[in-house]
Amino acid sequence: MSKSNDVSNSESRGSSWRLNTRFGNRDDDERSLKSYNLNYSFSYNDNESTRNTVSDFNSVLDPSKSKSYDRLYNTNSKGLSNSLNFSYNSLKRLLFGGYNLWDINIGFINNLIVSNSKRTSLVSDLDTLTGKYIENTYLTNNNDVNRVDERPSLRFTKNFRKNLSNRFSRYINITANLQAQFLNEKNSSNIANRNLNRSFQFLLPDVNFSYNYKKFNKYNLEIKLGQNSSVSIPTVDQLYPIIDSTSLYSFNYGNANLKPSHTNTLNFNLDYNTENRQRRSDINFGFNTSVGQINDAIVDSSNYDNLGRRNIYLININGQKFINSGFNINTSIKLKRDLLQFGYNTNYSTNVSPNYIDGIYSRSNSQSFNNSLRVFYSIGEIATFQVSQSLNISASKQTGKNLTSFNNRTHITQASINLKYPKDFTFSNTFNYVNNKSANQSAALWNAFLTYIFLNSKQAEIKLSAMDILKQNKNISVSAGPNNMTTSVTNGLQQFYMITLSYFPRQFGGRGRGGERRGMQMGPSNRGGENRNFREGRNWDGGGGSRMNRRG
Repeated sequence: MSKSNDVSNSESRGSSWRLNTRFGNRDDDERSLKSYNLNYSFSYNDNESTRNTVSDFNSVLDPSKSKSYDRLYNTNSKGLSNSLNFSYNSLKRLLFGGYNLWDINIGFINNLIVSNSKRTSLVSDLDTLTGKYIENTYLTNNNDVNRVDERPSLRFTKNFRKNLSNRFSRYINITANLQAQFLNEKNSSNIANRNLNRSFQFLLPDVNFSYNYKKFNKYNLEIKLGQNSSVSIPTVDQLYPIIDSTSLYSFNYGNANLKPSHTNTLNFNLDYNTENRQRRSDINFGFNTSVGQINDAIVDSSNYDNLGRRNIYLININGQKFINSGFNINTSIKLKRDLLQFGYNTNYSTNVSPNYIDGIYSRSNSQSFNNSLRVFYSIGEIATFQVSQSLNISASKQTGKNLTSFNNRTHITQASINLKYPKDFTFSNTFNYVNNKSANQSAALWNAFLTYIFLNSKQAEIKLSAMDILKQNKNISVSAGPNNMTTSVTNGLQQFYMITLSYFPRQFGGRGRGGERRGMQMGPSNRGGENRNFREGRNWDGGGGSRMNRRG
């Protein structure tokens, strides 16, 4: 029906600052009337970006509707946020004195966030007669948002403990939070209908249960069950969007009458870890799932024209539901000085979303199912090998009459080799192969690295990197929605080579008594190779603090 071509060049730069502080008085000692905690955080960011987009839209059915754009965007955005958290742990003692109240502790928590964000967008179009860019007065705008979000809550806690020294320990915790949210948002803009001043009040209770059983030098089992609720208010871009014509196939017209959406979620988590250091093999596994429902969900009511362009009108609707589940298992086997590890993880999610498509009521059922199997093997401190295979499946089915369903399947193969030989040299290879069956697209990425550390202190490093050796220059991504599926094939960074010289100043201050060094250690954690997990005592799948691999 139509086709388009887009070329975009962009440049951005920015800076950010962050400060976090904490003060605790008597920490969590509920017996002391002076037990409280204060947490304050501050963040600031400033970003500038320039983007030039040249778009050509060609209508096959009606050539008179073909259009071309050459548009320049200059955007400046700033954000500032102050967050203050106060918790008082001895409210029960303050209100009821020495009354036990069945060992239920009562605390008070207040979270206050005050933030401001500013965005200025200067948009101009190329005048083909003069060759100069002229301001687009419709798209040029500024937006200033001041937001105050306060959440006071009463926390009720009940604990059960039982343990036998060097045998086992059992711990049960039940926590209920009676939380309120007071939200005020003021939006200022040069566009009249985007000047808004909104206030909301919500009640957001939650309940959490946790169980932990630890058998000394055997295993550790942890189970968590929780319920929570949250609210999302419609943004100004959902209420009064600014429609950019260079978005050739999707135009969002919003809805000024949108209401906040309410989400209620039930979560379950289970984790099991063996803790016997004398055994030659370890195993750990985990399972998690969350089930939820969204009332007054903000969804699309879409209409497609005869050129395939989508006109979106947002609406509130009940009946949106979701399920997200995951399972992972990892095991390691010690072979004298060598180590063999296996891992498998799977994730499943489904989302049922009512909507309207071309005036037809439909329930879109979107599903995704991801599987990954990994094998890791290390030969002492000399070499490590890792290979993984993943299968990602996604589908979307519509209940509406004559509406199309979508299916997608992607295979991903990954491998890496690290060879630390001869001394002070490390040779690394990474390989990724993506094969998208639905779009019949594939891409392979091979990178290689050679690193040499030198000086007596081993604080200097030189590294040669060879990127995209096969000259594939391609990235494949798949996104699925309630009523559409998109496969994007984009150009990546072309093949290049890079030499990096680094120096790591790991010692500050002088030597202590007896020649012992004092001070801190600094420097990147990946010196000597690309796979830092093997030297940091981390899990090979990116987790932290594993016993399986604590060498070097």
